[in-house]
Amino acid sequence: MEYKAQLRRGPLRLPRHPEAGSRQAGAADAREWIDVPDFGGRYDAQMIDFARVVRGEIENPFGYDYELAVERTVLRACGISFGD
Repeated sequence: MEYKAQLRRGPLRLPRHPEAGSRQAGAADAREWIDVPDFGGRYDAQMIDFARVVRGEIENPFGYDYELAVERTVLRACGISFGD
């Protein structure tokens, strides 16, 4: 199975979110769009660095042992153990 991914450099944007304008049954067409506030590109620099690592432009500043510890910590927090 082949996966294709694309990273676009720029501010992270949240889509506008449809919210039910009416809570009445049968009012499926009663929708309105609300604007989600701009968070100011909080993670832009992090994602740009990640893309550079993926493209091989820079070396990952975190070693294999660190990445493995992070993944194991997340999985343990989800209730998955490794017997180590």
